[in-house]
Amino acid sequence: MNWFGTNVSWVVIVIILVIVLFIAMFFPWQKLKKLKKEKSDLVNKPKNVIKDSKPEEEPAILSFMGIYNSIGKSEALRMKKLVYVLPKENSCELCQKYENEVLSLEVLDKKYLTMSEAISNGYHHIGCTHVDIDYYPGDTKIDKKIFSNEDQLKKHKVYMELFKLENEIRNLKYDLENKNSESSLQDNLNKKLLEIEEFCKKNSLQRNLEREEPEINELKKFTKYDIN
Repeated sequence: MNWFGTNVSWVVIVIILVIVLFIAMFFPWQKLKKLKKEKSDLVNKPKNVIKDSKPEEEPAILSFMGIYNSIGKSEALRMKKLVYVLPKENSCELCQKYENEVLSLEVLDKKYLTMSEAISNGYHHIGCTHVDIDYYPGDTKIDKKIFSNEDQLKKHKVYMELFKLENEIRNLKYDLENKNSESSLQDNLNKKLLEIEEFCKKNSLQRNLEREEPEINELKKFTKYDIN
């Protein structure tokens, strides 16, 4: 009898252990934890802050096969995004050193200078109009630069002088509209308008009347004219 009772107690213990193991293995603890967190969020966070959406994952097949641009160029073999900087006639000293150079759009790159590094050193500053062109190693041909650094800086200086004239005209127009309409201000404005007209003719520039208006936004004030 004692032997039978001992066996029964062991059977009960084994059954209890099996039940405990089953609960530990198959009970949705993570789901329960998530539900508790969601409940906590509902209490502690505004409703418009709570987001119950997962970021969309790019299908593995697309990453493996690459993408195609508008002319059907396969990028399947290109493992990183590269661009080169197209030269501009009126490039400043900050951007000259990057013209016709290949830049990587990756966060880190051991072979190429990254775009973020170039920007931190002055490239793509306010007013910069440089264009970045897709670069395919072994396929893209980069033409020789046709502008000398000296000519570019001279052209850049001309545009800086033009910006200064435009700013002076904007200020005079603003004063006339908002402060007073003294004849001296109008005379000064007329002189500046004549000066900018002669300046544009002398340097073969096309005058942009929109940039002479005081209502122009700040970005356009310091954006270069779109020239090659």
